[in-house]
Amino acid sequence: SVVGEIRDRTWDAQRLSAIGPWTMVFGKLFGATSFAWFIGALVIAILLINPAVGSDPLRYFSLILTYIFTGIFAHATALLVSLLSIRKSLEGQGRLNTAFFAVAGIAAAMTVLGLSTDAIDGEGLFTAAFYGVPMPSQTFILGSLIIFAGWTILANNRLMRLELQMQNGPWVFLAFVLFVGLYAGGAAFVGAAPGEPVPSDLRLLAASIALGGLAYASMFFDVKDASVLRRLDGALRSGSPLAILNATPGWLYAYFAAVGALLAWTRVFTPGDLAQELASWIDLPVSILAYGAGAALLFLTRDLLIFLYFNMTGERRRGDFAAVVTILLLYTAGSVLLGAGGGARLLYWAIPAPADPVWMMLVAPGVQCLVMGVLVGSRYRAASLSALDRSAKASEG
Repeated sequence: SVVGEIRDRTWDAQRLSAIGPWTMVFGKLFGATSFAWFIGALVIAILLINPAVGSDPLRYFSLILTYIFTGIFAHATALLVSLLSIRKSLEGQGRLNTAFFAVAGIAAAMTVLGLSTDAIDGEGLFTAAFYGVPMPSQTFILGSLIIFAGWTILANNRLMRLELQMQNGPWVFLAFVLFVGLYAGGAAFVGAAPGEPVPSDLRLLAASIALGGLAYASMFFDVKDASVLRRLDGALRSGSPLAILNATPGWLYAYFAAVGALLAWTRVFTPGDLAQELASWIDLPVSILAYGAGAALLFLTRDLLIFLYFNMTGERRRGDFAAVVTILLLYTAGSVLLGAGGGARLLYWAIPAPADPVWMMLVAPGVQCLVMGVLVGSRYRAASLSALDRSAKASEG
């Protein structure tokens, strides 16, 4: 892994060379693992000379493609996690981190391979309906595997560009945000019977949940200290649309996309049969599902503000750890304490739960957002003043 190269002190020499980001990525994926690919090619050759291939060539062709792209996805995932660890200043953990990255790649491979081979062998075979378009389940799973492997390789390229001191534009991540929303809206109901209409409000709800998860992941892995907000503030003051797009962090794009999808869902929400099933699943009456969506959005906003608050000092490892622990405690311990003290009547302060009156579902997380906003603003001003002091002392020196 890249972390191993940092440990062996060969990474800086590679970064200072004339090698481009794509060359670096493909070298890490297929050059360093060439022996594994050579063994894999021998296995594929044995599969191809199997007499059983002639009886069902499509099945074996799908199986071979699944093995190839699962290997690519596993290697790309391990490399991606390795590069992300550098961004989060975790490269100093030596062989333990290297083993963790390998386990991450193997876990991704085993998950995908289990789904794919079940569908190909017929155990999980069904007719998928992606946005109403019928297709065999193995086609949908294999297509999804190829697409996600491509996105993972592209993510490696963008992180490698940062390691080589190159700037990334916003367009690739914006395209990924759009893809996540569209894919989630279709994949969440891929098991629906072909021809069975799926209400657009449920597709929007699935998209908003996926985009909310992307916002959490982006916030955890991306840089979010005071310098990011200062750069965004400067771009907003300049009034240049291109500067604003370049200065906006990825987690903010994902957050705005989740907000947009959830607001669109509340506009087209219809209390049909599927909505009744959804309401019973999340234990909310259909009449207040929209309030529950608003509360979830406010809790998401509060959590992102918590991440910002703990990262204003620039301590990425400690800040993210403190933020995750705080958020988990607010949801778990908060629910337990409020449930024990006031029964279910006060749970809306910890999670999106019914309230009486119903508008308290929005007031409770809204108050928490306001408090966190004040705290983030105060810490941001302190960090900005500290940066100005350092700059003034450096200029005087």
